[in-house]
Order: sequence, then structure tokens, then C-alpha cells
Amino acid sequence: MGDITRLKKLFPEGYPKHPAVTGTSIARKLLGGTTKPNDKVVDPMCGLGSILVACIREKRHFWGCEINKEYYSFAREWVDKEIYGVTV
Repeated sequence: MGDITRLKKLFPEGYPKHPAVTGTSIARKLLGGTTKPNDKVVDPMCGLGSILVACIREKRHFWGCEINKEYYSFAREWVDKEIYGVTV
């Protein structure tokens, strides 16, 4: 039960199930230790988009790919909300 509670805090409501979940807090720590602001980050399997959202919050440029349409749609919506404050 504790794992589910933690996941609810890491992602916006309605996130799809994903086998490899990375929270934005972990991603931000990784980015902070390996990149500088305005660096470019490539995430070739971006899944739900937590790395991309971490890039936005840490002032990094990003490029992400995702083959799963459900994950892509969720990631796109989350990134749009993060950048624009609303879904575009």
C-alpha cells in the first residue's frame, strides 16, 4: 500500500500504469548532478515523461520519444501543463 501512496505523489492524477517509474525528484537529482542549465537532454524512451518534466523544472532543454501511444499522450499532456499551465 505504501508504494501506491508514493506513486500518487510522484505523478499527476490519472497516470497510466508503467513498469519502470521514475519520479521527478529522482530525475531532478540526476539532472542536477550530470548536467547544467540549458544543456540538452535526450530521453529515447520517455514513458510517462518524468524526465522531461524534471528538465523543465531544472531549466534543461529536452527531446523525448515514446512508442506507446498511451504513455506518449500522458507525457505530452503533463509537459504541456508544466510549460503552459494547461493542456494544449
